[in-house]
Amino acid sequence: MSKMLERSISFCLAALMFLSCAAFCFAEDGGASRENQPEPRSWVRLGGANRYETSLAIGDEVGKSNSYSSAYEGVVIASGNGYADALSSACLQHTGYAPAPVLLVKDDPQVMRMIAEDIREHFARNGYDLTKQIWIVGGYGAVSPKMEEYLRDAGITRCPVIRLAGADRFETNLNVLNMYGNVQRPLIVCSGYSFADALSASACKCDIMLVGDSLTKAQEDHIRTRLRSYKPDNTCVIAGGTGAVPENVENRLAELGMDTVRLGGKDRYETSYMIAEYFFKENPYYAILAYGGDYPDGLCGGPLGSANGGPVILVDDAHLDYAIKYSGEHTSVRIFKVLGGEALIPNETVEKIVYAGE
Repeated sequence: MSKMLERSISFCLAALMFLSCAAFCFAEDGGASRENQPEPRSWVRLGGANRYETSLAIGDEVGKSNSYSSAYEGVVIASGNGYADALSSACLQHTGYAPAPVLLVKDDPQVMRMIAEDIREHFARNGYDLTKQIWIVGGYGAVSPKMEEYLRDAGITRCPVIRLAGADRFETNLNVLNMYGNVQRPLIVCSGYSFADALSASACKCDIMLVGDSLTKAQEDHIRTRLRSYKPDNTCVIAGGTGAVPENVENRLAELGMDTVRLGGKDRYETSYMIAEYFFKENPYYAILAYGGDYPDGLCGGPLGSANGGPVILVDDAHLDYAIKYSGEHTSVRIFKVLGGEALIPNETVEKIVYAGE
């Protein structure tokens, strides 16, 4: 072989190697650039034919967020005809290693059987054992005693079923807090006569105390006991303006030793935004959109927000500004989960919020 031919072959091989390396480096740089680009925003709707089926759809999503088995390990059962007991269950939703969904019931055999069978299906995926718990929040007037029977009939006999109730919503709330409260997280104080602010607070992994026009003696005793506990967090977040939680309640909490901060806007939608800003500062990936004009779907949103590490934000057609503001300011949110049907939060409304940050 001539020297000229050898030189030609060597030149071609060198050129080929150079082009291969260049192509590889370009592909690597291009891949890195694509990886640095956030994925497009998206949203999913979780709803059913009624509030009870919607609670199951949201519960399933909580299960998917918890573990590879797409099953939840504990569950809260509360009335779908009122809001106070379900909102009192906030600390129960975070008692174990994974958030427990809130499933809504009414005194109807078909609904109670449907809920019991769904719980059986979820529990059976990982086997029945004593680590699983069912909490029924509310007295027999709220959740029929037949609910326990339907759970037994569904074959749920090996895990505890615990009913937590009181003479009224405030006593029920306090009984839940006394048994399962987490003193090492802030306490959130909300009105017991309105649902909106507590809905927004329900994803924050904190105890929620429902109050009236003043603190009761039992509530004051709970605060004192809380502050005497091991390494308590004395932060007390008051959700809502003085029309929701009166100033005298705030003053008394401070006198008892709580370090109070009020998150109250001009309406429930601004308050919802303020709660999201306060508790979810670490660039959340998810956000939950709940209808602000009524409570059923939003009651189930707290554990979903907790499982996903994102806030519950209240919206309706006439009040989009603060949801759009949050979306635009928090571009880390890539997935929005919408609670309930299109009649409450239309697709067009959702898309205005979701794509505000794009």
